[in-house]
Amino acid sequence: MSPASSGDRAECSPDSSPIALLIDDSDEQRDLIQRHLRPHGIRVEWRTGYRSALELLRDPGLGPLVDVVLIDQAFDTEAVADADLLTAADIEAGGATEGWDVRLHQGLFILARLGEDIRAGRIPSTRLILLTSHASPPIPVQVEGFAGHLSKRALIADPRRALERQVTRLRAGAASPATPRDGVLFVLGPGLAMPWDGAILDAADAGPQCTDGPLSLTIWAPGGSWPTAFALLAMCMSARPEESLVLTDEPVPLDLVPWDCRVARVLGRTPAEIRVGAAAFACRNLRDDEVFRSLLTGRRRSELQPLLRLHALTRTRHGRDVLERWSAVLPAAFTGPPPALPAGLRADLEDLANAADRAQRACAGGFHGLDRVVRGATAWEGAARTYLRLAASGSTSASAAVERWLATTAGWHLAAEPRREALRTAAAIALHRLVDDPWLADEPSRRLFAPPGAGP
Repeated sequence: MSPASSGDRAECSPDSSPIALLIDDSDEQRDLIQRHLRPHGIRVEWRTGYRSALELLRDPGLGPLVDVVLIDQAFDTEAVADADLLTAADIEAGGATEGWDVRLHQGLFILARLGEDIRAGRIPSTRLILLTSHASPPIPVQVEGFAGHLSKRALIADPRRALERQVTRLRAGAASPATPRDGVLFVLGPGLAMPWDGAILDAADAGPQCTDGPLSLTIWAPGGSWPTAFALLAMCMSARPEESLVLTDEPVPLDLVPWDCRVARVLGRTPAEIRVGAAAFACRNLRDDEVFRSLLTGRRRSELQPLLRLHALTRTRHGRDVLERWSAVLPAAFTGPPPALPAGLRADLEDLANAADRAQRACAGGFHGLDRVVRGATAWEGAARTYLRLAASGSTSASAAVERWLATTAGWHLAAEPRREALRTAAAIALHRLVDDPWLADEPSRRLFAPPGAGP
């Protein structure tokens, strides 16, 4: 059996177990998923890329028997060579791939190409599922066979519930484990009188929680801290804004609340009516590069003007300096005929847009790579090396701090389990700090890996 495959072809027949084709770059992930799907009568065939998966699906003896194709979104290990990865050149609708990273979004490339193969009749029609930690992955429109996206956590927690709509041959009678129900409340300040049964954590601890892939967040945001709360929600890409809730102690203008977010004012021990945002922008826009790119490309959208001051990066010291420096010019950039942007403003907007893009990629890849359930110590260390460096690249002092820490902590897989977990947690906390402020100054950089609440 080659390293790129697993499963027993001799057992394949129309009456045998359901078959899931897993396309993933990690044998560790294969073993984990196999271990959890096997008790439900689902056999896993594993391939490490599009071409080997295509070969299986075109096999007349096996391809028609595949019930579902599970495609990992991120191919962020070195197990698959660059030459074996799909790029925009391999997709007929290449324009739909704009903004995709070849490794971080390799699953999207594979999904799009397999959809084209199904439409052209090159492979049997089968259901395609994207495995992702992102609540709203940039999935191309109208992919033939696409059956939705699914987190690996949901898959291994309850395979029957996750796949029963897609795999009709699930063995009857297999036990379905209970799905854990954890209620975590993040607080941005004191003063919440409403009772809470679950864990209550400082928002500074959100990084490690993001690695758990929560589907929703609840955040207490007193004293006008609600913009920070929505930016925190945008950082946790697994969380669905429409299923999350920000609690406040004061009225919040709904035209400044992202349209896909919910907010409720707490009065005494109970929240008032939950209100839905009415802003012209989505939660993800509080961290992505959309508002900066729209100004750079001349796509003037007056409705995005409030977003410029609410964006996570313009609320940093560096971002506030940019807004102050160009305060006389920026309002006109959103209204009236598109003005010619001064060279200095264009450079500042490019800097903000590039920083937003780096931070988004670091969030998507870093928190996914540090997942304690579906990843192990070797993958954690690899994710820390890749995404901490990416997130710190805008700050010389932060980059130096990251390099020192990576050098002194090398060899996570050799450490005892408590030490591994401590390193994973420290990396997640540092990643949160870096994406919140990509231009971290010298003193905060020296405390980059200090526990939350630690003194100077």
